[in-house]
Amino acid sequence: MPLRRTGTPLAPARVSGDGRQHLGQGGRRFPLPEQRYPAHRCGIPGNETGRGVPARSGLAGRSANGHLGPFAVGTSTRIRLPRSSLRPVSRRGRTHAGLELLRRQAAVAARHPALDGAAQRHRRPGPRRSGEAVGSGGCNRNRDIVRQVRPPPVGARNPPCEAGARRGSDRAGQGVRIPADGRHGPIGRPPATPGMSGVEEELNARSFDFGGMIRRRPGAVAAPRSVEELSDLVRKAARDGTRLAIRGGGHSQGGQCLTAGGLVVDTMHLDGLETLGEDLVRAQGGTPWGKVVDALRGTGRLPCVLVDIGEATVGGTLSAGGLGTASHRHGLQVEQVERLEVVTGTGERVVCSPTLNAALFDAVRGGQGQFGVIAQAWIRLRAAGSRIRRYELIYRDFDRFADDFERVVGDGRFDHLRAETRLHTGKIIMGAGIEHDGDVDDDEVLEELGHDEVASASDTADVGQAGIYPAWGFSRRNRHPWRDWLLPWSTLRTLIAQPWLTPRSVPRAPFSWTGVYPIRTGPNAAPWVMRPQGELITSYSILAVLGDRDWATRLTGQLREIDRTLVDLGAKSYLSGDVAYGRREWEAHYGDKLELGREWKREFDPNSVFESNGSFG
Repeated sequence: MPLRRTGTPLAPARVSGDGRQHLGQGGRRFPLPEQRYPAHRCGIPGNETGRGVPARSGLAGRSANGHLGPFAVGTSTRIRLPRSSLRPVSRRGRTHAGLELLRRQAAVAARHPALDGAAQRHRRPGPRRSGEAVGSGGCNRNRDIVRQVRPPPVGARNPPCEAGARRGSDRAGQGVRIPADGRHGPIGRPPATPGMSGVEEELNARSFDFGGMIRRRPGAVAAPRSVEELSDLVRKAARDGTRLAIRGGGHSQGGQCLTAGGLVVDTMHLDGLETLGEDLVRAQGGTPWGKVVDALRGTGRLPCVLVDIGEATVGGTLSAGGLGTASHRHGLQVEQVERLEVVTGTGERVVCSPTLNAALFDAVRGGQGQFGVIAQAWIRLRAAGSRIRRYELIYRDFDRFADDFERVVGDGRFDHLRAETRLHTGKIIMGAGIEHDGDVDDDEVLEELGHDEVASASDTADVGQAGIYPAWGFSRRNRHPWRDWLLPWSTLRTLIAQPWLTPRSVPRAPFSWTGVYPIRTGPNAAPWVMRPQGELITSYSILAVLGDRDWATRLTGQLREIDRTLVDLGAKSYLSGDVAYGRREWEAHYGDKLELGREWKREFDPNSVFESNGSFG
């Protein structure tokens, strides 16, 4: 059955007399919404303070998609782009300039002859003029369309774009303001255009990820509208030696979804989904998890595990692992996938499962996009209650908390579970939730627990959504070199009691905390998510939001020291975070599986098309 797409295709954006941006649809005009997808959460109690896997990834998140990996086995060249003959566009205003570019794109393609791939490869671009922006070559199935613009002259009174200005970048702040929308929070997602684009605001918007610590400016951006287009694009990149970075929601924090001079493939249009009976849903890799929840509303079914960020994409979190508040029962998201369709580094479309092309199935689940792009996923569903009762329990004693946490993990009284510590208060908070279809007796549920107080106990009818957590938008505007690890369950007391961060070490952090998610493992554990041995392990996250560049850099160094300490305790890094490993660290991380990863890289991505943040080459 073909994928069922939701929504009506929109015409190019326009600006009305009052300066508001609108999208054309059916001859009418609608104001561009500020929030397209709310930050859905997996019904966790007190999710106002919770955290899930940054994804798109987090690949197709890759954002937690990142294309992070040490398995590059070849070299590649950057895109060679022809010089532009276009004049500078109007500088009447940031939004007007961006829309002017969009209106002129069709005229540009008509006035300038198409360049095929061979012409782009052999034409010498020549030196760049002072102040001239590098444009981009673009392709679709029928032709290559070249679009380039030159920025306003140096000194022109053109306001900075948010993608650079909000991060203190010295050069990224010159360009066109990016209208905000829900998919990318305050930074915003640029107007969607098919094929490739070199428009300034699109390049700037994809020069940063959620972490805000790294800037890599791509040479071009492509947004395929079908899996077939994605396959053609990857095949062409492999032929031309072009590096690709797959980007979903852009929720990586170490530059995993970025590329310097290469091609960013944005999967925002690959968001089709279809329910297949009661127990299965098929979703394309660019589908936000919030959209999956919306489609299942009223059915009494939900994915087994949901991350806290509804904007994170299916492909992104599956490329990282995918942990959430139900992981103490169902493990990681990658362990609740029945099969996948993957586009490999050669552009080949392959369906894989535990019994069909099993090596590729194992490689891409948690593979950080190093072996292929997750184009579609068949995701298992579970029964869900019609309501959820959520609790936030406050502890001031480490031992009492650890005793209670181990007790509730063991007896399974809660459907959702997490814990965190607040840096500036020293409080430990257990967040827990119970899905139900009737009444819940709080006294019975909280019996025998030794918490000091119940900070909140609330009931909501939307199990798949706990509302918008405003800190995520705030975090996107500020630097935060977050790190996540997977550790043996036996280290829980050490993790909670140890003051890894202090108010003095991050004095300018608007907020900071550490988080814990219990994770159940088993015989179906995805082999390429490196983790400690044991049926029950724990994640550990150190999260601090910093607006100051110096303190953010200092915290990065401190996190590297903490990483070495935790590795000695048996930790494995969860790779959606700000991971900056070298050869020795990668060897320690993958251990005896390293050579297997290199074999998979040679088999599934022989030309090293997919961008990598770490390499043994």
